[in-house]
Amino acid sequence: MTEIQKKVQELGFALPSCPAPLAAYVPATRFGETIVVSGQLPSVNGDLSDFCGQVPTGISPEKAKNAAAICFLNNLAAAMTLLEQGETLRLVQMQGFVQSEKDFYEQPSILNGASELAVKILGEYGRH
Repeated sequence: MTEIQKKVQELGFALPSCPAPLAAYVPATRFGETIVVSGQLPSVNGDLSDFCGQVPTGISPEKAKNAAAICFLNNLAAAMTLLEQGETLRLVQMQGFVQSEKDFYEQPSILNGASELAVKILGEYGRH
């Protein structure tokens, strides 16, 4: 078990298997020392039904923040498929999209669900 997997487990999460692509893309690609991960949805075992709808009317901000954390775990799983034994993972950039009502302006707080989890798992290497 890697240090990342141990940390994920200590936090009460399970690192999922890399989600299967839903279209014509690869989940992660490596260029030298850089791993680029394709966008991931908040799927749990291939199921998105718990996280459908616009924030805040169709899905609560708290649940949407949890969805962002799940997206990060799915991205982490994709990156881990290309990480070499003993190699360190450092997050450089994270992008996210929030499906929200037109009068909702708290998208950064939703996406912070992913950012906070990244720091909890990767420490300073999770800051981006």
